[in-house]
Amino acid sequence: MKVWFEYEYGYVNIDTHYLYLTRSGNWSETTKLKELSTHKKSKNIKGLSVIVILPIIGFLLFGGILYQLNSNRISLTLLIGSSLLLFFLYQYMKSEIGDRYKINLTKIVEIQFEDKNCRIHFYDADNEMKETELVNISDKGYETLKKLKSYL
Repeated sequence: MKVWFEYEYGYVNIDTHYLYLTRSGNWSETTKLKELSTHKKSKNIKGLSVIVILPIIGFLLFGGILYQLNSNRISLTLLIGSSLLLFFLYQYMKSEIGDRYKINLTKIVEIQFEDKNCRIHFYDADNEMKETELVNISDKGYETLKKLKSYL
């Protein structure tokens, strides 16, 4: 079994041994992934930079809009332009926010569904209980995870 599907912040790849959370969905990316570990957290610098940079950009644009309130035409253009820029920037970079690690299928305890979201409870590499949430999973992903749940 080798399947993959998309969720809001990246991709999920599943083979016979692991469930992989990746950014690209490319199987070559899965070879570098390690199980999540409580003691050795891998730092997601790119994801962190997106989380930090987007609010800073938004704050600066909002400040510029407030500064330009003297001219309604300029501030309206800035408001619409900055809103569109932030929206498209977020859409382009949201996969950078997603997690990158693998989960051993034998360590998955429970899979819960709520609308288009899925919460997976599992034991990490240090045998500590963790959970991850997959937001806005695709229809293919929903069916795949339902099948995986039936095997647990």
